[in-house]
Parts: sequence; structure tokens; C-alpha cells
Amino acid sequence: MFNFNKDGVIQNKADLKTYFEIGLNAYPDLHFQLHHCFVGVDSFVIYYTSAKGRLAAEVFELNENNKAKRVLCNYTT
Repeated sequence: MFNFNKDGVIQNKADLKTYFEIGLNAYPDLHFQLHHCFVGVDSFVIYYTSAKGRLAAEVFELNENNKAKRVLCNYTT
């Protein structure tokens, strides 16, 4: 959604901080409406309404400690 670096990939906490700073500056009253959560083996998906009423789904792949190792964010155009 926000092109904060050339790869569009968050690699570390500094990247994540930058991503959220850009997002909150663009949408200072940002809020989300959760529609559903889907649970799978070593993953889960959240489906929600995002900024400007855009539908979104995020896929979280989990590691052996149940921490996100990869997140894929998908938005309607």
C-alpha cells in the first residue's frame, strides 16, 4: 500500500516503524473493521475493511514459535 522502499518488503523493526509512520501520517484517524479471521496450519488470515473503505486480507505464515515469519497483504483496487 505504501511504497516506503524499492522492494516493498519489511525486513526489520526500523522498516516496520517507517511503514506505520507513513500510514498514520496519511490517515491520522485510521481505523479498521474486522470481518473475519481464518485459521490454518501454521497460518492465519485476517479479512477487514481498511482505509478509504478498501477491503483487505492479510496472510500470516507462522514459524515454530508461532511468530509471523512472512505476511502477505492484499487490497482491493
